[in-house]
Amino acid sequence: MRKVLSFSVFLMIGLLVSQFLPGVVGDGYVAIKSVSNVFLYICLGFIMINVGREFEVDKTRWRSYAEDYFIAMATAAMPWFLIAIYYVFVLLPPEFWNSWEAWKENLLLSRFAAPTSAGILFTMLAAIGLKSSWIYKKIQVLAIFDDLDTILLMIPLQIMMVGLRWQLIIIVLVVFLMLMFGWRQLGRYHWRQDWKAIILYSMLVFGITQLVYVVSKSLYGEAGSIHIEVLLPAFVVGMVMKHKEIDTPVEHKVSTGVSFFFMLLVGMSMPQFVGLISRSRMRELIP
Repeated sequence: MRKVLSFSVFLMIGLLVSQFLPGVVGDGYVAIKSVSNVFLYICLGFIMINVGREFEVDKTRWRSYAEDYFIAMATAAMPWFLIAIYYVFVLLPPEFWNSWEAWKENLLLSRFAAPTSAGILFTMLAAIGLKSSWIYKKIQVLAIFDDLDTILLMIPLQIMMVGLRWQLIIIVLVVFLMLMFGWRQLGRYHWRQDWKAIILYSMLVFGITQLVYVVSKSLYGEAGSIHIEVLLPAFVVGMVMKHKEIDTPVEHKVSTGVSFFFMLLVGMSMPQFVGLISRSRMRELIP
């Protein structure tokens, strides 16, 4: 419980930093934000590779995993629709309730607000000692399916916003190819699995996904870019490893340190909202 509280404190510290650091450093905050995002995704890759290493499935029970997928789809879709309804009917004036443009914008906005962070979820579960329990293994399946649904549900939203593009088909194809590769090659490769190797793998995963995004953006612009989140590729990398238990004090310290750093960076990734309302009101008052 002490570790859970410590993680929560680091998360809140990061949130406070995200609100007041932009005013302190000014224009330099853009560079700080970019660097912190790089470390954030590398830490997320580290956590998800370790989750994938410990991921075990019984391929003869594929029907139960199909049921888990539909459960995860419901847990991903219901918050999305409920938040969209809240945004439209509570936050918007009544004259926008029948506006299709307002619904499109708020459906996209609520899609980003609804998902649960898998990195935070697994970090907290491990901190309270549930890493070896059946509920942890069950949540592994549901959380991965939840994030898969988040990726897939973004496709119709992007089609509504920018139209049907071939890049969207590429993203769906890559997702299913990664899942197929992880399923078929589960626990096959005897790769190094000490903390240094896991950090290297997470850096490579982030580098490859970022390279795909940068190259596609330079060729087709931001609207035509191919952006694949780190979470799923990192998980698949962990899946295909033949799990080796490395139980040393150094491994525990590094894993805990990465988790603390990740929670801090998650808080720092939050958008600034302190002071925005007061500044907008000042602009209305000053002619």
